[in-house]
Amino acid sequence: MATASNFLFAFIFLAVLANSSFAGFTLVKVLNGTGEDSLDKFNAFRNPAGVFVADNRTYVSDPNSNSLLVLSGNTVVRKLTQQQAGVPFEPYGVYVVPSPTGTVGDETIYLANNQGALEVYQSGFKNHVGASYLTSPRAVTKLDNYTYILDYKGNEVTRVRADTYAYVDYFLNTGSMDNQLSQPTDIDVDPESREFYIADQGNGRVKIFTSNFTFVKSIGVGSLRNLVTPYGVAVENGIIFVSDISLDTVIAYDRSNNVLGEITDPLVDPMGVYAKDGLLYVADNGHGAIKVYSYSLAEPIALNNSAVAPTGQPKTDAGQIFQILLKVNQTLEEFGRLKSFALKYGISEDTAAYFYSASAYNELTKFDFESAKRDSDTAYSEALGSLNSINGKLKAYFLSQAVAYGSALTEYESFEQKFGTPLNLTDFRLGVAGLNGFAEAKQFDNARESLAFLKPEKARIDSAKGAIFLQRSGNLSEVLSNAYGQVDLLSLTLIEYNLSDIVIQPHLSELAAANQSLSQAEDSLRLGDLQAFESRLSNATARLDASNASVSNLTMTVDTTRQLINSSRKMIGEITSGLFNPDVSLEAVMVGNAENVLSGEPQRAFQLAFEAHGRISQKYADINNSSMSIVFAVVAAIGAMAGLAFVLDRVTGSHLFGAARRDRK
Repeated sequence: MATASNFLFAFIFLAVLANSSFAGFTLVKVLNGTGEDSLDKFNAFRNPAGVFVADNRTYVSDPNSNSLLVLSGNTVVRKLTQQQAGVPFEPYGVYVVPSPTGTVGDETIYLANNQGALEVYQSGFKNHVGASYLTSPRAVTKLDNYTYILDYKGNEVTRVRADTYAYVDYFLNTGSMDNQLSQPTDIDVDPESREFYIADQGNGRVKIFTSNFTFVKSIGVGSLRNLVTPYGVAVENGIIFVSDISLDTVIAYDRSNNVLGEITDPLVDPMGVYAKDGLLYVADNGHGAIKVYSYSLAEPIALNNSAVAPTGQPKTDAGQIFQILLKVNQTLEEFGRLKSFALKYGISEDTAAYFYSASAYNELTKFDFESAKRDSDTAYSEALGSLNSINGKLKAYFLSQAVAYGSALTEYESFEQKFGTPLNLTDFRLGVAGLNGFAEAKQFDNARESLAFLKPEKARIDSAKGAIFLQRSGNLSEVLSNAYGQVDLLSLTLIEYNLSDIVIQPHLSELAAANQSLSQAEDSLRLGDLQAFESRLSNATARLDASNASVSNLTMTVDTTRQLINSSRKMIGEITSGLFNPDVSLEAVMVGNAENVLSGEPQRAFQLAFEAHGRISQKYADINNSSMSIVFAVVAAIGAMAGLAFVLDRVTGSHLFGAARRDRK
């Protein structure tokens, strides 16, 4: 095993690649049709859109110049332009069936004419196909005895016979559902699986269909590198290559939607892509060129019988040791490099207290991370000291990560202590503790760039920001969990109050909307996009606060109304059973009405109950006042009678009071 200063680079194993690994892109050549023997060097393609390779020749469609050019090497050997008067010619997708003799001009060329037809060139003869049923053909492919035409505006795939070009049927329609399309731009077929791959541009994904166009799955959505505006798609060796004109790149996925790599060479509006024999041809529309990249399937070297899961996640042995396919590489060579350090596959610690980091660059770095955690300044000083050595900048970047990764592992360990359960690496990667977040990754990417330009202090700050992200993400995930709990509690409260659907449904709808916002926030957290997460969480909690206020007002209104009804009925009972019995029939009716409408009209019920309670309270008070007046009058009368008797006793000499006194002796 190498020492702590060695760098071990991982070839991430993918089951779909038959024990091989995607090892990245290398620019091989650039084709622009300006070879010395070109037919017209000044009229080479301006904005290439489609590309196909057959018989060692490259076929390039250019809708801007309304032409198709055939290149041998970088030399234009044939050019096709509009040949039929009155028929607009705007070629996009191209598909070629090679000539049996390999002669230029004898091949069969299919061109998707965006103006409403499929143009077929065969031995110099042109067929104009589908003008009556095609709207805006954008791409074309073949399988068995049929030709499949992708319609950009029609949002469908039309099937015609390969020999007669007779219409057979069509598949799919307009929309955002699994079996629908929105402005699709490219189609390819995997001859082995017989599955079709369609760049569904309007829906921001690539869709996979069976040979009879039953939906299988989507690629480029719900991934750690989502598509925005996909345009071209090509499939080879189980790798799905997708160009994106918004991201200005080509991304490689496996069939499980894992990101394998990405072109970092500058591209502008990359459109058509074509993969063949380990080469990827990209129509770089903005640069007016075809760029050719090699991509390799490197064989991994297994050490200590280690293995890697098909998802790219290191497998675990007894929950402790992550075993990873490694290749020892002393030259610090990079491969499979992406635009940012945003898609790390995971981290691990072995029994010898070494720390491993597997990255989206398909690199594995080994550190004595305990030393890095214990003395980050020492690790950073070592990074600075290596700047002037060979490959020192790369080493400095790795060491700057070690400091933050030490903090990441502390977060990882605290999760187990806090919740009493181990956190598996997959969950960790998905963002529960936020290790693999884009925000944190971007900070590390900034750190790397700063070190490359000899700005060590900024690099250190950026690296520290990456570590801080971990704690913030963990705290916010707890806020998210509490918000979910509040949604559930409020929903149950509404149901328990036994109100009519017309009353609680708007509140439940608001809670459902808040729950949806929370779900979107959770998606951002799982992807590690902390900025989007915080924004969506803020929106969700604002909606939740509004829902909480409205539900609280509703329940308080209902509770108060019920208290008024109960109090009113108690007073009515006392009034009707007392000595004085004023008429409270109207108030009793009002109370009954309040109770009857409470479940459907709480606010009206409150108003009725409040008014009835006020009227009953006044009558109740009047009765009490009358009762007290009678008591006072009786007491006064008794007192007056006693006084009169005393006077009579003295005047008449009847000695009534005296006799009473004598009787008591």
